[in-house]
Amino acid sequence: MNVHFLIMAGGKGTRFGDAEKCMSLVNGTPILGHLLNQISDLSQTATVSTTVRHLKTSEFCISRRIPVIHTAGDDYVEDLIRSLIEINRVPAVVLGSDTYFTDLPYFIKMIDSSLKNEKMIIEFLQHKTMTGISLFNKIPENGNIMDYEEINSEWDFVININTKDDLKTATSRLE
Repeated sequence: MNVHFLIMAGGKGTRFGDAEKCMSLVNGTPILGHLLNQISDLSQTATVSTTVRHLKTSEFCISRRIPVIHTAGDDYVEDLIRSLIEINRVPAVVLGSDTYFTDLPYFIKMIDSSLKNEKMIIEFLQHKTMTGISLFNKIPENGNIMDYEEINSEWDFVININTKDDLKTATSRLE
């Protein structure tokens, strides 16, 4: 798959209770580690965008030789745009560091079919709910509105680990 993965890991983790929730362990491995393992079969290129305040996340990425972009961490959209401009590669799949794929082959099919879409941004939904996963076919330019399309799946293919209960669900899937 000729896509670049941009993993956004600079959030505040308010619902989870830990800003570096992606470093929480699922069966002995950080959530971010599981995500990196899952996407490593899809692409040789991934970058993690985080803040200097997320020291464990940065150190983990460096230990795995994953490029890191440090942003302010105050505004998701600003951090996203800055990160996309810095990686300067499309198509780029943007996803949160709290993502765990429950059906990776299905996700691959969604990406493959979306690569032919001419919209600038493809937003992936699951049961009409945002998944935090987007495919960017164009790098944003300051102030320009980008056209987008939402693609909904009625199939469960992803868990966003936003709460401790979500972490328990992901852990049970891996047992």
